[in-house]
Amino acid sequence: MNVEYPVLDLEQLKMLREVAQEKSVELFQETLDLFIEENAKVLDDLSSYILVKDIAWISHKVHYIGGSASNIGLLRVSKECKKIEFEMGKNSLSPEERKRICQRIRNLCLESIQVYQRFIDDLKSSMELLD
Repeated sequence: MNVEYPVLDLEQLKMLREVAQEKSVELFQETLDLFIEENAKVLDDLSSYILVKDIAWISHKVHYIGGSASNIGLLRVSKECKKIEFEMGKNSLSPEERKRICQRIRNLCLESIQVYQRFIDDLKSSMELLD
């Protein structure tokens, strides 16, 4: 079953906004910047070591990305990472399959980061209109 999830988790974003109150726009930008910074290294590691046969190591990296994505409301990345972890747990993956997984995660992250940044930009614009 192939389910298409929304890019952003609106409930998680609402919770983050409630926590931040007045600093909501800054909080969203800070969390996105931190996600990018923290996961750039993980994605590079994943790409560099894609030929590693240690599926547990690769699964750990995928889990890390999925967890940090979930924390800031990147629902599609989070759900796809869980799905990939499940696939990795039941299958022996060829180097080509591991490479496709890495590229899939990277593409999802890039797409989701762009959507999240547009969300922040729209939020900034709406806040400016209210001032």
